[in-house]
Amino acid sequence: MSRKILIVDDDAGFLSWLKFGLEEKENFEVVAAETVREGSTAFEASVFDLVIIDIKLPDGDGFELCRKVKMHNATVPVILVTGVFKEFESWQKGNKVGMNDLLIKPFSYENMVQRVERLLKKSTLGK
Repeated sequence: MSRKILIVDDDAGFLSWLKFGLEEKENFEVVAAETVREGSTAFEASVFDLVIIDIKLPDGDGFELCRKVKMHNATVPVILVTGVFKEFESWQKGNKVGMNDLLIKPFSYENMVQRVERLLKKSTLGK
């Protein structure tokens, strides 16, 4: 059974790089969205094992989407991603909305996969 991941990011190159890697190398099922609206719609229409959300999106912010995800399903792990280096501020705000991890762009694919695997394992142990 393949694990299902939702990625919400408006950077098409980053989105396709991450989607390809997670599907082809790691065998995850990946749904991609580029806006808060698309991400919300996708999350409400399906069950995901993990969600990756960019903090800065064209129609809103990832913190708000993370809050909505956690209100809908508090146990789904959420990784927030940002290219704006305000790490301490992002950690504080992310913790308030229930994020499970934060990654600052640029990061390595291996680092992302390690974090995804760790969070999925942790969420499975809690069930």
